Amino acid sequence: MQKIIYPHKNCTDEFKHILHNIEDYINQGGILKNDISTTIVKSQNIIIKRFNYKNFWSSLIHIFQPSRAARCWENAHRLLSLNIKTPKPLAVIEKKFWCLHNTTYYLMEYIEGTPLDAYFAASHDQKEESYYAKKIIEIFALLKKQHIRHRDVKADNFFIVGENIFLLDLDNMKKLSRIKYFLTRAWMKDKKRFIKNWNENPKTQKLFANLFEQEEK
Repeated sequence: MQKIIYPHKNCTDEFKHILHNIEDYINQGGILKNDISTTIVKSQNIIIKRFNYKNFWSSLIHIFQPSRAARCWENAHRLLSLNIKTPKPLAVIEKKFWCLHNTTYYLMEYIEGTPLDAYFAASHDQKEESYYAKKIIEIFALLKKQHIRHRDVKADNFFIVGENIFLLDLDNMKKLSRIKYFLTRAWMKDKKRFIKNWNENPKTQKLFANLFEQEEK
C-alpha cells in the first residue's frame, strides 16, 4: 500500500510523475548519502530522502509513531510557521505492508548554500561571522521559546544561504514538555552538542559560547 501526501494545488504533471516513479528518480539522481537507515539523493532541483526500516522488528516498534518522513513534513511546516528557514517541504510517500511502515520518502526543495562548519573553517571576516552566529542564537532562542528541540544540531545541519540560515534534518525534532526542568535539560543538551561542533575551532567555539551566555542572562 502506498500513501502520498503533497500539496495538490498547482502540482505539475512532471512532479506527479516523480512521486509515482520515485525509485527510478533515486537510481538516476546523484547520491549525497547512502547508509542502512537513510538514502539522500539530489534529482533535478529536489532532494529525496528515503528512510529505510532495517527489518520487521524495526517496523513493528514504530507502528504507532509517525514515520520519519511524516515527521520531517510536520516539522518543516512548524518551522516555517515560526519564520525559521528550512527547505520547502514538497511531498511525503509512505509504503506500508499491512499497517507496518516499509519505506518512506520525504521530498524537499534543493537549496544552494554553505554548511555552517565549512563557512567558519574558511571565513576571515569577523563582522560577518558575528552576524551569522547571532542568527544561529536567534534560532536556538526561538526553538526554546516554542518548546522545540532539534536533537541533531551538527554544524552541517545549518546552511548559510545568502543572509539567511536554513535548518535541516528534521526527522528527530520534537515538541517538548512544558515542565521547566525537562525543557531546560533538553535545551542544555542541544547547546552542549552544538558547542562540541567547534572543538577544533576554539575561536568560533568561544564566539558561540559568549553569545549563548548573553542570551541566557
